[in-house]
Amino acid sequence: MAEQGVEDVVTPDGQDSEAVLALPQLQAVAGRQVVIVRGVGGRALMADTLRARGADVHFMECYRRTCPHADPAPCWRAGRRAASMR
Repeated sequence: MAEQGVEDVVTPDGQDSEAVLALPQLQAVAGRQVVIVRGVGGRALMADTLRARGADVHFMECYRRTCPHADPAPCWRAGRRAASMR
């Protein structure tokens, strides 16, 4: 990100919304503009919490969660073979 000119990157200890919301930098956000990059239909927790803290929140939905269209049978067969070899 630094190569793209983004400075002061902060990362949380965890990888979920709760960890991001616990960051000191996101405690006093009243009057700030916040863009949340998320999947279509993502959780509302981060937006709801930041709005409650006074931020003006917008979404950039840039991906969609879907189940792969694949035949799972080969995986099941491989799992059964591995279990029978034990």
